[in-house]
Amino acid sequence: MDNSVVLLQTVLVQVEDNHGRCHLVRALLDSEAQLNIVTERLTQQLGVAKRWQIPRQVQLADPSFHSLGPIDLIIGAELYYEVVKEGLIKLSHERVTLQNTAFGWVIAGRVNVPSPSSSIVGHVCSNSIEEQLSKFWELESCRATSTLSVEKSNCEKQFAATTTRDTDGRFIVQLPKREEKLALLGDSKGIATRRFLALERRLSSNASLKTAYTQFIEEYAELQHMTEVAESDATTSSPSYYLHCIVRPDSTITKLRVVFDASCATDTGTSLNDALMIRPTIQDDLMSILLWFRMSKFALVADIEKMYRQINIAAIDRPLQRILWRNSPIGPIRTFQLNTVTHGTSCAPYLATKTLQVLSQVGASTHREAATILGRDFYMDDILTGVNSIPEGQRVCQQLIDLLGSGGFCLRKWATNNRQIFEHLSQHLQDERTILNLDAKSPIIKTLGLKWNVSTDAFVFNIPRWKADNIINIKRNALSDVAKLFDPIRLVEPVIIQAKLFLQELCRCQIAWDEPLTPALQNRWLLFREKLSEENLFDYGACDKTNTVDDMDGAVRRLREVVP
Repeated sequence: MDNSVVLLQTVLVQVEDNHGRCHLVRALLDSEAQLNIVTERLTQQLGVAKRWQIPRQVQLADPSFHSLGPIDLIIGAELYYEVVKEGLIKLSHERVTLQNTAFGWVIAGRVNVPSPSSSIVGHVCSNSIEEQLSKFWELESCRATSTLSVEKSNCEKQFAATTTRDTDGRFIVQLPKREEKLALLGDSKGIATRRFLALERRLSSNASLKTAYTQFIEEYAELQHMTEVAESDATTSSPSYYLHCIVRPDSTITKLRVVFDASCATDTGTSLNDALMIRPTIQDDLMSILLWFRMSKFALVADIEKMYRQINIAAIDRPLQRILWRNSPIGPIRTFQLNTVTHGTSCAPYLATKTLQVLSQVGASTHREAATILGRDFYMDDILTGVNSIPEGQRVCQQLIDLLGSGGFCLRKWATNNRQIFEHLSQHLQDERTILNLDAKSPIIKTLGLKWNVSTDAFVFNIPRWKADNIINIKRNALSDVAKLFDPIRLVEPVIIQAKLFLQELCRCQIAWDEPLTPALQNRWLLFREKLSEENLFDYGACDKTNTVDDMDGAVRRLREVVP
């Protein structure tokens, strides 16, 4: 019998508890271990809290995530991105992230010992479903003009003081930075590298997606919208931030939609978007723009091609817009920086809209009609305007093309209810579709169905198609249904108000979000959905038509069939 033993590597280390006192403990060095483990006896000795403080509204996919247990199934890259849903919560002062999935919320990251003064509760409140519901009501309320805050005023002053134009007329803007927050930016290259490698693996399993994304990156470089950064420059001490590309192959306009994530926290917990000022709202709301759009006899619609990317970012701020890329998994990862306003930075909509407003002011003396439209009738990168005669329409089109062209912008996808206006407009700039989405660019209402039928010159509202097996048994599901009904100009409000009143009633009854509804409430909502689905869509003719009254009478009759 062999009496020998195997000696394991151990060390004596000093471990500090919550009160700053040190304790001498023995640690085992295990080169094969995938976890760092501490005994129950030591956690009690150190006074370490064992329980997690998870937000109350979060339903975990695995409530026992903190306990060791067997893994019986691995969901790989083929299904991973079908499982993951929108929704990300970063816990304050923790390198831990909550990610929403089809199964519930999952949690991952490195865990630090939380201090008694943790601000997790405040973070949770800002993401509560009650606050989101409040914003849902505010979305359709009439807003009064408010006084700008100090920071919003500073944002406006900074834009005016730092914006210039190059020799081609293109605008050069700076990011509206909070200098005190910018100083807190930590390392972002590490997490950007990990996320890039994950994206690379995803692309390697989808040839068509990889081709589309590669073409997107190559186009960025060819148009000089990004430039490579030398390794020596990439390691300088000036503030820098690495963005991650979020690929969404679900856009109806292009084959691929890419958003750069500027909200990912660095190792200090601060992101680029945290370091940017709060921007003022300088554009009219969608309701005002749409009402003005239908005040004239002939309607005109167009959009600016790659609007953000026609505005240059000042060289001093480009290190804050870095990305990682390589053409092949066997090549070195290269660093690039984006030279233009970037989709995903919180200031991008403000910078683009403010640039158009400045261009409108500059062109007021040379392109009077176009300048007025540029300052009043743009929503995101779409122009929604109207004229009362064909000659006026032709003149306005040319003025808009010339004025925007002087700033490096190109108007495309022109559409109108009278093709004679486009008699001298190049065919490749025209949109041949008969149904246009008027709200597709909004991050809130992009799928909610407001359209314009060019051939009949009418607004069209699609009714959501609910699946027969989608049973409304809790208040959360009812809210999801109501959120799919949106009418920015109140044409079908008699229908939508019924849904809002139903949700209001649920709130007055103090029914919890995941509490089962009574059979009577479920049947009432299902009946409403059934009547609404039978109608399929509503359409309203333009205000200048001779048969507008008859059209509206017909629409009202159809509304009465739906409204109890």
